[in-house]
Amino acid sequence: MAVHDVDGKTSWHTIVAFRDRAAALQKRVEQGDLVKGREVDVIGFLHTKEEAGRDGTPKKVEEVYVVAVKKR
Repeated sequence: MAVHDVDGKTSWHTIVAFRDRAAALQKRVEQGDLVKGREVDVIGFLHTKEEAGRDGTPKKVEEVYVVAVKKR
């Protein structure tokens, strides 16, 4: 997901959904309710994990675990 700041900068976030929420979101995508480029409000919580980078050194990765997605 892209977030556009008031100063014109864009930051990218990985959104993760599990089980029933993931299935419900997939259904909304298939029905055309959620499409690429449409503005949405995402409600969730930030999760930080550590994984190996390309060079093998550990790096922190932030993801948003989604609770709800609402159209604007």
